[in-house]
Amino acid sequence: TPIQRWFFARQPQRPDHYNQARLVRLDPAVTPHDLAAAADALLAHHDVLRLRIADSPDGPYQSFPAHRPAGPGAAVGPVGSPALVWRLDDATDESSLTRLQGSLNLREGPVTRLGWRPGSLIWVVHHLAVDAVSWRILLDDLMNQPITEGDIFANANTIILMGRVRSEGRMGRALYVAKHRGSY
Repeated sequence: TPIQRWFFARQPQRPDHYNQARLVRLDPAVTPHDLAAAADALLAHHDVLRLRIADSPDGPYQSFPAHRPAGPGAAVGPVGSPALVWRLDDATDESSLTRLQGSLNLREGPVTRLGWRPGSLIWVVHHLAVDAVSWRILLDDLMNQPITEGDIFANANTIILMGRVRSEGRMGRALYVAKHRGSY
């Protein structure tokens, strides 16, 4: 995509650390396993959350590997683990938050990770996978699980998402084709 070409042309020293984060308040009853189930559903639903970037002779190439659900016990772990959701002992612990933001990997994944503590989460997504507009979509999808007002994730066993969105990969290829046909 054009933004990816711009990003890699800059040759950032730490390309994996170019991310955005959101702090979200949760009902204190939400467990890290509830959050992991919801996040796993989002990974299955939104291709861009599985974004990978590989080098090719023509420059960086994006791919979106098939979703593979985390096995039991692998979705939640301590800070520094390969788990999708990290347990944060103290959300003000700067080193844990820095490690959370630095844990993304464009080549091997993940490009998103969540930090949980009772009553809140910190959600980090690489900026090549999210922007201001897509944050609203992702946050709506996360928060619009089967819930009632003020009772977030009341039924975490049933994940309901809106219709599938157009894949970032298909959109990027369409932009590339349009540009080379002169209609961009």
